Amino acid sequence: MRRAGLAVAAAIMAAGTLTACGGGDDFCDAGGDLDSFDPESSETKDAIDDAVDAAPDEIKDDMELLRDVVNDPESVSEMDPEEVSSASTNITEYVDENCD
Repeated sequence: MRRAGLAVAAAIMAAGTLTACGGGDDFCDAGGDLDSFDPESSETKDAIDDAVDAAPDEIKDDMELLRDVVNDPESVSEMDPEEVSSASTNITEYVDENCD
């Protein structure tokens, strides 16, 4: 259970980076309107959906995994925590390197 909790935390941290990004490309702009990350809010879920749609190929799968975790946190128990952590890292690195 601890591993699943860590996976959710990793996914939430990656999604949280969307609230801080903006500029650069459509993906970077997708989360720019969020004031804060609240996995329960429809605004956050819409922003994640927009980010998935705009995600470049190199992180598209990572964003889809993140969306799955945010939309259904219970499903994380069936996921590999390493995969979720890796997706979080990939998204964060992309944002750091490509978004203003």
